[in-house]
Amino acid sequence: MRKIKIIGFAQVTDDDDNFISAPEILKKLDGIVYDDEFQTDYIGGSDAENTLEEKLYRSGNMYFHFQPGENYLRVESIFDLKEELTKEEIQLLVENTLGQWSDGMGENFTSESLTKYGYSIMCLDREDIQNESYPHIILE
Repeated sequence: MRKIKIIGFAQVTDDDDNFISAPEILKKLDGIVYDDEFQTDYIGGSDAENTLEEKLYRSGNMYFHFQPGENYLRVESIFDLKEELTKEEIQLLVENTLGQWSDGMGENFTSESLTKYGYSIMCLDREDIQNESYPHIILE
C-alpha cells in the first residue's frame, strides 16, 4: 500500500511554558502516538477536498520522534493512499495537515499532553519555522 508521510516539528515546553530541548527529556517522549483522532475524518467540504478524501484510507494519526541533535521532536502524519495523488492534492493534504497540527487535532493533543506526558507538545507551522518548503513530504 502506498503512503504519504508529512513530517514537521513539535516544540516541547514544561508546565511553566519554558522551552525544553534537553536530549534526555526529548528522548523520553520518543514514540508517542496520538491516535484518538484520524485526520482524514476532517477532510472534506469543497469539491477538491471531497476528491482528496476519496483517495485516502482512514488514516493520519500523529507520531512523535526524537532525532539526536535536534531541539524539537519530529511529528509525522502518515496517510494510506487508495490511489495516487496529484501535485495539487498533495499540496491540499499538506495545507490540511498544517491546519490540523496547529489547530484541530494538534490543539487537542497539546491540551492533554502536559497531563499525560508531563510536558506540553505543540506542533509547529510554517510561521514558526519560517521556511516555505516546510513540512517535509515523503511518498512511499
